[in-house]
Amino acid sequence: MRCFTGGGRPTGALMRAWRTRRGGLAVIGAFALVPMIVGAGLAVDYVRLSSVRSELQRSVDAAALAGARVVSAYPPNDGAVIADSRRYFWANFRDGLAGAEVANSEPSVAVIEPERSSVNVQATANVPVLLVGAISALLPNSGGTVASFTLRASATAQKYQRGMELVLALDTTNSMAASGRLANLKRGANDLLDIIFGAGNDLRGSLDCSRRDANGNCAIEPTLLVGIVPFVATVNVGPARGTAGAVPAIVDSARISTISWGRGSEGPNSWKGCVMARPAPFEEGQADATPTASPFEPYVWPATAASVIWGGQVYAGPNYWMLAGTTEPWPAWPQPTDGFNRQNIGWGAGADAAGPNKGCGYPILPLQPSKSVAKQHLAELQVGAANGTTVTLGFSWAWRLLSPDWRAWWQGGTWYSYSGTTRTQTATPFGAPRDYDPAIDKVVVLFTDGQNEMGNGAANSAESCCTSAYGDWAARPLGANPVTALNNRAVEVCTAIKARGIKVFVVLLYASPPPSILNTFNENGCASGPTYFFNTPTGDDLRQIFREIGSHLSNLRLIH
Repeated sequence: MRCFTGGGRPTGALMRAWRTRRGGLAVIGAFALVPMIVGAGLAVDYVRLSSVRSELQRSVDAAALAGARVVSAYPPNDGAVIADSRRYFWANFRDGLAGAEVANSEPSVAVIEPERSSVNVQATANVPVLLVGAISALLPNSGGTVASFTLRASATAQKYQRGMELVLALDTTNSMAASGRLANLKRGANDLLDIIFGAGNDLRGSLDCSRRDANGNCAIEPTLLVGIVPFVATVNVGPARGTAGAVPAIVDSARISTISWGRGSEGPNSWKGCVMARPAPFEEGQADATPTASPFEPYVWPATAASVIWGGQVYAGPNYWMLAGTTEPWPAWPQPTDGFNRQNIGWGAGADAAGPNKGCGYPILPLQPSKSVAKQHLAELQVGAANGTTVTLGFSWAWRLLSPDWRAWWQGGTWYSYSGTTRTQTATPFGAPRDYDPAIDKVVVLFTDGQNEMGNGAANSAESCCTSAYGDWAARPLGANPVTALNNRAVEVCTAIKARGIKVFVVLLYASPPPSILNTFNENGCASGPTYFFNTPTGDDLRQIFREIGSHLSNLRLIH
């Protein structure tokens, strides 16, 4: 019997057995290598595909939102929608990420018909994968072919109108007659309405099936309400607001009847709807106080002499009108033959006007749900008399239209918009204005082409010529520096408005405004922030500015 020591050499049989075992281990190791390669390939491919999938989805999301912003613009432009969507896609998707290639070189973009309020973006990416290539490399005659995996992503973004109450406070003073300013303002405001309502849509609302119409259809609950506050040196609440009806009167009829309005074809009681400014702080920090807390007085511009002397020169009286006993009607121009003329609705602000309501502008339109009525109201705006500008009152009355404290004076009320011989009826829905709520946007967009103005009351000069909602200029109702006083009051009322969560946009048409005007209207004063203030030297830019505001107000959401 032979014994082997550690230093001995194995026999041939043992060597053969050892080689056999070693070969078996090699085969086992080779087979074990396959899942290791597959596992490594899977891990790498999973990371690569996940990275591309995530970035592809994020890119189409951004592209859809960008396209929806453009589809919100007016007029519609599908080319711009596609271009903007693709620009945002490539700003978010890294070209060549993990070797991915976007099919057809671009994402597809489509505006969804017929509402045209949504944009869909789709993209397909082919991503090379390592796993198949690694397995192929182990196979005979594979050639090492590397396969690819296809990823797809889609997103749809839609204009989404949260609850919104919007008031347009618009300067219609006599300076708006220059250079087509009023026409540009109307076009811009119309574009804004088209953007937030949607092209062709007259109402924006949701169905409320707890209430049904006579045909059994679910009622429409308006989600978008629009009001308009034209302002000059006064604000006109409407001649019907001196009488209580479905809603309380804003001005007590007894206060109106105490004033001698003259006797003409309009009768002895011819108040047209303008009101005086209330004493501080009820046009400033507490401007939303109701008539119950602080009553309103009817506006009247007393008669002046047929001729007056300003600066040593003789001029025609700024408001020469006959008193009791005359048959001369007010205004002085011929009356229209239709039954719904401007005299009846309270418009008495032309250059030829004379009478107790001179300087009284076009009536406000309280919050209501119809785009067409709002547009009709805008169409009838004309420039007012040259007796100053009170932007402060534009802000205070815009606040009153939005304040839930004023709900009793607006909800259920019937209002009219006029166009020639046509009178269109609308109403403020019950429950409006709604409570202050972060889920409801309350917005003021104020336009002015200048600054607050009021004469300084200097004797024997044109600066003592006129009357506004604050009273006779010659009496210096706001002191020796009325413009400064009005600017300060404007900032005070704006501060109170913004404290309620109301967003304030200001559009200023003024070439090279001084700091006192800028700081009244920009983010240092009235506007809610730098992006809420627009200053332009020319009326030609107004349409684009109002479109920008409309796009800002069109909330966007991803719906798929």
